[in-house]
Amino acid sequence: MLYNRLLRQIESKTHALDMAALWKYICHAEQRGTHTFAFFQCIGMIAWLIAALAAPSQHALHLNSIIGYSMGMTAILLLTILRNPLWIRVALKFVFYGFLTQALRSLILTSDNGLFWALSVCALIVVATSPMFHDPFSFSTCAGIVIITLLGPYSGVFLNSSELNWFICFVGSVLIFGLSVNVMFFRQGFRIYATNRKLLEMAYTDSLTGINNRRSFLECVDELMKDGQKNRNLFLFLIDVDNFKSINDAYGHEKGDEVLIEIAARLNKAASPMRCGRLGGEEFGAVVCGSSQQAGALAGEINRSISAVAISGLRVTVSIGVAELYGEMSMSELLAEADRQMYVAKRAGKNCYSLADQVAGVDDPAAPFLDDALGVAASATLKS
Repeated sequence: MLYNRLLRQIESKTHALDMAALWKYICHAEQRGTHTFAFFQCIGMIAWLIAALAAPSQHALHLNSIIGYSMGMTAILLLTILRNPLWIRVALKFVFYGFLTQALRSLILTSDNGLFWALSVCALIVVATSPMFHDPFSFSTCAGIVIITLLGPYSGVFLNSSELNWFICFVGSVLIFGLSVNVMFFRQGFRIYATNRKLLEMAYTDSLTGINNRRSFLECVDELMKDGQKNRNLFLFLIDVDNFKSINDAYGHEKGDEVLIEIAARLNKAASPMRCGRLGGEEFGAVVCGSSQQAGALAGEINRSISAVAISGLRVTVSIGVAELYGEMSMSELLAEADRQMYVAKRAGKNCYSLADQVAGVDDPAAPFLDDALGVAASATLKS
């Protein structure tokens, strides 16, 4: 019951249609609907082919036309299901339905009952695809284009009919009903999507600093390890804030939180080619693929970016342990090696990094006095 209540609370906060989230949802819906859309394309192509082959001789298409349409639609369908960029797949959907529409028109226009056939096909399209009209959006757009194209040549029949007003009322009421249902489904789908995204953010983002949490970061490292980037070595950084307990004791946990938030922001900026996260407490992590020289340069850049400018009036430094992935090392072995290297950096005087037991770092005359400054502040706090 507790989780149900939490889920309802999260859903209640995701009613608003934020435009940035809406665009992500549209892209998500298009990607998710690729295989379903391909299935409908196959069904549409097969249905047209059967109708073309079964047409009476006086209305039959030339065999070359049937082969041409079939080959064109098949080629576009195959291109659609390949791993092309999203915008290419969406564009190919419209091209496919352009072919299918022209193929349908070529059949319908040969019949004396073309209007009847056009209305029948449009009705089938509406009924068959109504559950998908709201998701993905390109599907409903393509369906609308097919309907308009098929009925376009018969617009004069409708406009000159004595039953035009009745027809407009009938079609308009059906259209309004259909749009209302699809808007309802759209809002429901967006709420579910936004709720799931929020839950994922809560599960994979550190609530204090806003960067990846331990789960998210370690999953990223694991994926890179499995990916086996053969041409580039993998380096794991373990980053620990120096004297953090003294900061908490002297200035309180609120000041400590400010320090962690700012360090996370600087780490995120300095480690732009890497993925980083907070592992817990005052410990952060980062991972990079490259040479040992590149890893060392990035570790030094992290040291400088954090120690160069005071955080909330305090000069803060970090010690970094860098471990390189060798052979068949496991995740736990890689973490243990990074942890060992981090303590090598601590013993070497802090505000530095250690890679393969070689210590390097930033010459910062202010850093060695940090402990003394905190000690004075702590004493003053205790006396007061």
